[in-house]
Amino acid sequence: MKNMFNNNITLFNFDEKSNKYYKTFLPNVELQSNFRTRFTNDSTLDDDVSLLIIKYLIKNSEKISFGTEKCFKTPKIWENLESKEEFFTFQEGKDFFVKGKLLDENLNYEELKNSQDGVFFVHSVKDFEDELSHWEVLGY
Repeated sequence: MKNMFNNNITLFNFDEKSNKYYKTFLPNVELQSNFRTRFTNDSTLDDDVSLLIIKYLIKNSEKISFGTEKCFKTPKIWENLESKEEFFTFQEGKDFFVKGKLLDENLNYEELKNSQDGVFFVHSVKDFEDELSHWEVLGY
């Protein structure tokens, strides 16, 4: 039986002001991917979808994912930070994540999506702040 939370992803946060992505490696996550293809008269379209589950703990009133020292900030707070590289966020429609560790890569979303599977735009985020604190991120 497969253990849960044994996947790793790299999160790419997009900053519009600098037109730059900030990367965060998040280990110990659960990534459930459904690789699909949709056919049209003209082409074949990638129609992959995923559910990403990230457990976190609260330390000094900050949300921290297991295996990273970076703290989570909500999108509006992250957007106004001076040192964005020290934090991460989830911005629907702007950010994306990739299965695996890609901190040394300087590729954009289109290049990564065209070269490999396991690349997903953040579509929606739910934050469960109960006893099992975690985010559920739907990716396309």
